[in-house]
Amino acid sequence: MEQSLLKISTAVSNSRKVHAIFRPNPITGKNNALSALLAGFSEEYLNRMQEQEERMYIKEVFAGRQNFSGQELCDYLKDGSYFFPFVIYREHIKNGNNISMGNRGFEHPCELIVKTILELFILR
Repeated sequence: MEQSLLKISTAVSNSRKVHAIFRPNPITGKNNALSALLAGFSEEYLNRMQEQEERMYIKEVFAGRQNFSGQELCDYLKDGSYFFPFVIYREHIKNGNNISMGNRGFEHPCELIVKTILELFILR
């Protein structure tokens, strides 16, 4: 009887070793799955997805805020050129409209150029 228990114990022990050898590593498996998924996408597509993720993050940071400085915005942006829609309003409503005549004097959208040391806001 002891010999049969020893055989069972050895078989179970060997089985665990085999199982441990073939057990997938969750981190490696996740990385391999991610690599396989990303393999079908172009570099341009992946860059666009990263840009979209960054824009969504910035929207979350400023969500619900009515006022913030340009410096605050630039602190969250990487170096590059960004385009924003804008409207120039007049101070008082006239003829049911408060959009300034000067609004038509600029190209839309405006361009924001962010460099590490310098932020430029360009209205043309």
